[in-house]
Amino acid sequence: MDSEKLLRIIRGELVETTGCTDPGAIVLAVAVATQALGRTPGDVEVVLSPEVYKNAVSVGIPGAGRRGAEQAAALGVEMAGHADEGLAIMNRVTAEKVAASLTHLEQGRVRVGYAGDCPDKLYIQARVRVGMEEALAVIQGDYDAVSRLERNGRELPLTPGVSATPEALAETFDIEEALDALERIPVDELEFLLRAAEMNKAATDLKDLRFGGALAGMAEGLTGRHACVALGKLYTGAAVEARMCGLVRPITAIAGSGNIGIIALLGVLGAGEGLEASREKLIRALAVSTVVTITVKRILTRMTNVCGCTVAGASGVAAGTVSLLGGSRARMDEAIQAVLGAFSGVVCDGAKESCAYKASATAGSAIEYAFFAVGDGVAIPPGMGVVGSTLAQTLANLGKLNEQGMREVGSCILEIIKTNQKERRP
Repeated sequence: MDSEKLLRIIRGELVETTGCTDPGAIVLAVAVATQALGRTPGDVEVVLSPEVYKNAVSVGIPGAGRRGAEQAAALGVEMAGHADEGLAIMNRVTAEKVAASLTHLEQGRVRVGYAGDCPDKLYIQARVRVGMEEALAVIQGDYDAVSRLERNGRELPLTPGVSATPEALAETFDIEEALDALERIPVDELEFLLRAAEMNKAATDLKDLRFGGALAGMAEGLTGRHACVALGKLYTGAAVEARMCGLVRPITAIAGSGNIGIIALLGVLGAGEGLEASREKLIRALAVSTVVTITVKRILTRMTNVCGCTVAGASGVAAGTVSLLGGSRARMDEAIQAVLGAFSGVVCDGAKESCAYKASATAGSAIEYAFFAVGDGVAIPPGMGVVGSTLAQTLANLGKLNEQGMREVGSCILEIIKTNQKERRP
């Protein structure tokens, strides 16, 4: 694999975002449509794929103190002036804009639903109207990829800033070839990954975090591998909790997911701090984690019923920690295999605070599995369940599990979420 292409892919898969990506993309779609309309709409109608709806219905909206897809759609009307900023649009949320968005909700101007026949698992259609005028924006395939924009039925040119997609998004590539190409990239060209990890660590401020505070208490006074595990769990759990609660804390997403970006970078950062790794070694390990994470997530695709954090992100953490420990490629494969063998059946049941528990637990386990592989010679034997005879075979099994085995999981989870929503209503 060409190292320059790999570097472009890595950069393209990193995006700054605030709050959960799915409601953020809803805000973006409505904002783009409202901007095209050129006026404040009197009616907002949003149609989501079931997968996007599942991830948006229960999660906190940054700065709003509220949750859900309807709040995101209403806020999008007020964010039209920042429609060109992509997923960074959520950094512009203010108390005034939130207050104005509530008016749209109170007056019944906003309707959000989902449709099972959407052309893509990641699909958001926002239609806004006022009088006889209307505009439509469609996000499809990736969270900031505006694929269609219309005003009064006439197609409009797309804005490059919010219509670009990562290079060869549909392309999957051999994990070993990708890691070989990564070794040819000079470390100074990968320093942006350390800055991304530091951005994500800034989101771990324990103020207003109950789960993060509990994790911090468990990390006190630990050394060696125990410190690596505890710090990886703390940083990952706290940042994901903050994001899911709707706190205004920007992070770097990887492969379309903020939570995956958190676990892939902060799991390794925690392990690196526990090991007191050098700056160069840490950057290399972050790069390994990122490449493995992207590779696994492309096999799963953007929207999946398998939890991407516990599979793609944790696979990256396992590989990155082996890199920190100076382990061989064979040990790296074993650590990844252990993650996939242990967690490939964990389902995605939407974005909410429990994601912090999943991410923290799997980050800690991934770090442990790296220590087991490198220091203890412990690994899952080949041919055990999902674990194949090679890592490539295991990844193929994972893809099959996701596409075939989990086919009914999404609709089942959606029914559970709908029941929960009804029970929560006064």
